[in-house]
Amino acid sequence: MHRALASALPDRDIDRRAWHLASAAAGVDEQASAALEQAGVRARDRSAYATAALAFERAGRLASDGERRARMVFAAAQESWHAGSVPRAVALLDEARASTGERSTVLEIDELAGHIATRQGPVMRGHAILTAAAEHADPERAIAMLAEATAACFYAGNPAEMLVVAERASSLVPKGASVRTRFLASIAIGVARVAGGDAAAGSEAIQEAVALAGASRELRDDLQLVPWLAIAPIFLREASTGRVLLDRALEVARERSAIGALPLVLDLVALDHATTDRWAVAEATYLEAIGLARETGQQTDLVFGLSGLARLQARRGRERECQANVAEALQLCDRLGTRLHEVWVVEALGMLELGLGEAERAVEHLKRQQRLVAALGITDPDLSPAPELIDACCRLGRVQEAQALAEDFVAAAQAKGQPWSIARALRGQGLVASDNRFASTFEQALEQHANTPDAFEEARTQLAYGERLRRARNRRLAREQLRAALETFELLDARPWIDRARAELAASGETLRRRDTSTIDELTPQELQIAVLLAGGKTTREAAAALFLSPKTIEYHLRHVYLKLDIHSRDELARALARQARALSESA
Repeated sequence: MHRALASALPDRDIDRRAWHLASAAAGVDEQASAALEQAGVRARDRSAYATAALAFERAGRLASDGERRARMVFAAAQESWHAGSVPRAVALLDEARASTGERSTVLEIDELAGHIATRQGPVMRGHAILTAAAEHADPERAIAMLAEATAACFYAGNPAEMLVVAERASSLVPKGASVRTRFLASIAIGVARVAGGDAAAGSEAIQEAVALAGASRELRDDLQLVPWLAIAPIFLREASTGRVLLDRALEVARERSAIGALPLVLDLVALDHATTDRWAVAEATYLEAIGLARETGQQTDLVFGLSGLARLQARRGRERECQANVAEALQLCDRLGTRLHEVWVVEALGMLELGLGEAERAVEHLKRQQRLVAALGITDPDLSPAPELIDACCRLGRVQEAQALAEDFVAAAQAKGQPWSIARALRGQGLVASDNRFASTFEQALEQHANTPDAFEEARTQLAYGERLRRARNRRLAREQLRAALETFELLDARPWIDRARAELAASGETLRRRDTSTIDELTPQELQIAVLLAGGKTTREAAAALFLSPKTIEYHLRHVYLKLDIHSRDELARALARQARALSESA
C-alpha cells in the first residue's frame, strides 16, 4: 500500500512520497533513505527542525553503509538541537559516535557535543570536550572549537584558562584564513583579555571583530555565530559600536526558529536592554529566555537569565522577586560551576541593599563580590563593585576607605580606556573630591556617559552630582541634575532611586509634582514583548512564530494592550512606544 501510494503521488508531494517509501521498506533501503535525506534537507531549509530531525534519523536507519548511517544520525542530532530537543540530540550524538570511524565525522560530533555540554553544564565539561577535539582538527575548525571553549571558561569565571585557550586559537590562524575564522579568533582573544588580561588590547580586538561582522552579510546570517554577534557590543558598552549586530542576532535566531540557540541570544539581548534604557523590554526578554531554557534543559542559559533578571530587579527595588531568583541561581551556579553568574547574583544583593538605603548590608555583599572577583582572577573593572562600595562608604562616613577605593578604581578604568568604565570611575572620584574639584570631575563623568547607552548609570551620576551641589549650597544647579536623574529613574521604574532623588529635590526646596505612572509599565512582560514585535512591523502570524505562540493568543494579548494603553490600532501602538522611548531619550 505504501509503495503504491508513493508511486501514485505527484511531484509536488515529494516529501510525502519519501515517507511512504520509508514506510514500505523492510530493512535497509537506499532509495527510501536517499529520498528521506532530501526531505530532511528541505525541512531544514524552511526551519522545520523537528521534521528534519525525524527525516534524517529515519534515513540513517534505512542506510546500508555504516558511515552514511552515522552522517544521517549526526544530522538528526543537529536538527534536534536546533528544535530544542536537547536530550534527544545527546542520545543521537552518542549513537552517531558509535557508528563511525571517520575522523571528520567524529570531530563534528565532538564539536556539537561540546557546545551542548556548555549549554547544559557543568560548563567546564564542554571546555574539556572542545579543547580535546581541537587537537585533531584542521586550524579553522580548531579555532571555532577553541572559541566555544573560551566562552565556557568565561561562564566558569576562569579567566586564566580562558586566556590560554584564546591565545591558542589566535596562534592557529592560518595565512589567508576565512573572515569567519578571523572573526572568531578576534572575538575570543578580545573577551579573554578583557576578562583577565590587557583590557585595552581586548577591547581593540573586539572592535576588530565588530568591523569584520559589520562588513560581512555572511557572518551576520550565520546561525552558529549569533551569540558572538550579540556578545561583542555588550563587552564594549558604547553608544553606537556594533549595536546593529545585537538586533541582527535576535532577528536571525527568530527567523530560523532555532529554539536551541534562542535562550542564549535572548539572555544576551536582555542583558543589553538592561544596560541601556529598555528595562521593561529587558524583563520581558529575560522571562522568555528563562522559560525556553527551562523547557529545553539548557541550565547554563537558565542561570544566565535568573542572575541577569535578579540584577535588574535589584535596581528596581523588587526585593522579593530578586531574592527568589538569587536563591535559585546560586544553587545552579554551584552545580554548573558558573562562577561568573555567582558574581552577578552577589552584585544583585549588594545593589538591592544600596538602593534600599541599607548601606551596611550593601557593603557586606559588595565586599563579598570584591573578594570573589579577586579570587577568580577577573581583572575587568566592569565586574568590580568599587563604584557601589564608594557610594556606600560615603553614606556611612567612611571617607578614607572610599578615597582609597576611588584611587585604585580610576587607574583600572583608565587602563581599560572604555567610556562606561571611566564614567563610573569619575563618579567615584567626584563623590570623594574636595569642594573645589568635585564639579569638574562630575562634568567629565557626564561627558563619558554621553558615549554609552546606559541611562541608569548616567542618572546615578547626576544624582550624586546633585547631592554634592546641594550640600555645597548651590541649589539651582543641584535641582537641574536632580530633576534629570529623577526623570530617568521614573521612566526606568527604578523605585528606590526615585525615592532618593525625590528626597534630595525636596531638601533643595523643590515643590514636587505627583508622580505619573507610565502606562507602558503597566503591561505584563509578555504583552510588552508582543507590543514591541507588532509595533516593529511584524504581522500577527510572524509575532506568533517568533514567540512560539498561536495567532489567537497574540490577538488575545493585543486586545489587553489596547485596553491598557487606551488605543485602537497598531499605528497608535507604535506611536505610544515611540513616545516612551523619546521621553527617555530627552530626559537622558
